[in-house]
Amino acid sequence: MRKVIGIGETILDIIFRGNQPSAAVPGGSVFNGIVSLGRMGIKVGFISETGNDRVGNIILQFMRENNIPTDHVNVFPDGKSPVSLAFLNEQSDAEYIFYKDYPKQRLDVLYPKLEEDDIVMVGSYYALNPVLSENLEYADIVRGSLEDFFYMYGLQDVDKIYKDKIKFYCPRFICTAGGDKVSLRTNLVSKEYPIEPLEAVSTIGAGDNFNAGLIYGLLKYDVRYRDLNNLNEEVWDKVVQCGKDFAAEVCRSFSNSVSVEFAGQYASK
Repeated sequence: MRKVIGIGETILDIIFRGNQPSAAVPGGSVFNGIVSLGRMGIKVGFISETGNDRVGNIILQFMRENNIPTDHVNVFPDGKSPVSLAFLNEQSDAEYIFYKDYPKQRLDVLYPKLEEDDIVMVGSYYALNPVLSENLEYADIVRGSLEDFFYMYGLQDVDKIYKDKIKFYCPRFICTAGGDKVSLRTNLVSKEYPIEPLEAVSTIGAGDNFNAGLIYGLLKYDVRYRDLNNLNEEVWDKVVQCGKDFAAEVCRSFSNSVSVEFAGQYASK
């Protein structure tokens, strides 16, 4: 059975609407997607770190409840588990304040064994660390938001980002733009996908779960490493649709991942 290994931070998101906290949920860019994939019945692993404190215990317990093994999480004794305050605006988009106190010794963990055609998902500042171009070279698919690339490169034109910054390292590129559209660029396909409007409760896990949906689509339609160069438009359409479905589901609640109910219904389709 193919598995998905995530590498990323774990963090407790305290979500505010107005000036009052509405929810506190374990989060983290890759973590949110791994939780969703675990709920979909995919075999997952997660490489991360957390503090030996109440917040760390909440996160580890949440992982166990969602079928994510904690074997590859480094619990550091000095330093504190990171927390973020997420302030939702009228459009349910979040503005963040992060509180982090990491120790000097980082990610001292046992790494899982990778088999051929397993999928590795890297995100957040782990994707930028230590050298961005190195990670782009390792990547088989690069997905980011228009906002991400504006921060990184000062560019907002998808074709220019792809041609100038991505294509040389990785020929498969997906760019999301919030509720606007999804842009796909590969050696064979150049396409825009519209996003259907919806009433969002919170958009916090939308991009993370778009990634999870893409990965679910790659597994569902049995796309393997050797297939990527010749993947046709029809298969990409199906894979991107999974990404859109996961992202839309997450926007409907304060949860950072797809619900167990959604997972059960979607997996049986």
